[in-house]
Amino acid sequence: MLKKKNEKFILVCLLAFSWSKLSAANIDSTTDLNSKLNEDALANSKTNTEQTEKLPKFEIGMGGAAANSFDYPAADQQHFHFLPFPYFIYRGSIFKSDRDRGTRAEFISDDYQTFDLSFGGSFPSPKDSNLARAGMSSLDWLGEVGPRYNVRLWSQQKGKESTSSLRAQISWRAVFATDFSRVKDQGNLLQPQLSYQTYLADQIRLFSKLGVIFADERLASYFYEVQDKDVTEFRPRYQARPGFLGTSLDVGLTYFWSKSLRIILSQDFSFFSGSANQGSPLFRKSENQSTLLAFIWVFHVVEQGSD
Repeated sequence: MLKKKNEKFILVCLLAFSWSKLSAANIDSTTDLNSKLNEDALANSKTNTEQTEKLPKFEIGMGGAAANSFDYPAADQQHFHFLPFPYFIYRGSIFKSDRDRGTRAEFISDDYQTFDLSFGGSFPSPKDSNLARAGMSSLDWLGEVGPRYNVRLWSQQKGKESTSSLRAQISWRAVFATDFSRVKDQGNLLQPQLSYQTYLADQIRLFSKLGVIFADERLASYFYEVQDKDVTEFRPRYQARPGFLGTSLDVGLTYFWSKSLRIILSQDFSFFSGSANQGSPLFRKSENQSTLLAFIWVFHVVEQGSD
């Protein structure tokens, strides 16, 4: 019993950390993760190099996100979701945050490359809420975590501070599904992408990402496989295959209302033509578009050097 409680506690912490990445304002398009969230969690609107080094050691806050997202990649139905989430940032020897690269768990770093952790997640699709999956099991909450390698291809600087940057990134993430009573390993995904960000004004940051997603057989089966027990007149048996899942383009804005409040608006475009599972009866639409609006409010900080 104690072991199960510990597992649930760890799970909640992982999901909370993944979902707190909504503050990132960078929406990864992993497996149509229209609520997929990772990276760039805290970039300050008005900083110079000296101020960046003095960012608080610890921050606590809260946020909320509203998303109109599709039920799964290449679905033809979408639903509205709202999610409140905790927000916490610790800046130590591994966990860091700055204006150019946001918040990350950084293990290797120099001026041109970093090796860190990437997080993500997606909303569930309750049983029978999607007509194409009627009678099939629900799609649970998904959480993702794994290593990411970043290379800076180009940057524009003002003084010693980067105001615009273009990066190549490649992420591998382990995916787990949960209904909070159990946790199931749901496979892995690989996502190479280009990431661009620039400040349009002191308080407004534009971000965009273009990438492709590859899924292994377990993850592809989670979305597209039709087992014998789920076969109907309109839904034939289908064996999912690993491979290309889709292409994603994310574009959005972060508005730094104040030092403690920021607002994020993001539009996600996902394209699934050429997908390895385009022949699945659950593959219903070759393009998905989703919108996300989120806010993050920091209400407590601990400065560097404080006890």
